[in-house]
Amino acid sequence: MDLLGTLLKGNNSELLSTLTSKGFSMDQAQAFLPAALGGISKAVESLDLKSLLSMSSSEQGSKVMSALDMGSISAALGGDQNLASTGVQALLPKVMELLKSGSGGLGGLAGGLSKLFG
Repeated sequence: MDLLGTLLKGNNSELLSTLTSKGFSMDQAQAFLPAALGGISKAVESLDLKSLLSMSSSEQGSKVMSALDMGSISAALGGDQNLASTGVQALLPKVMELLKSGSGGLGGLAGGLSKLFG
């Protein structure tokens, strides 16, 4: 399991609820969530983590959205890019908060690494 998947483990029900509140059926949400998280993970990995973590929420969202492969993500919804975009935009604030939060998030990991190697 990748780092993002590890950090988000245990938050699936909250993330699924977020998607269903945006018009996803539970089946769509369950099919979409792994694709969306995988896509977000790849996007985050391609960006400068230190810079990303220092951005405002809206800047983070824009930066991650521009790095996403929405075609791959929307395939989980039969190619519906509008619904996929709605889903990713709903998930991003929660995902970024989990990534930044405390010692369990990437912010804590980045801080720990900078102490070791900085």
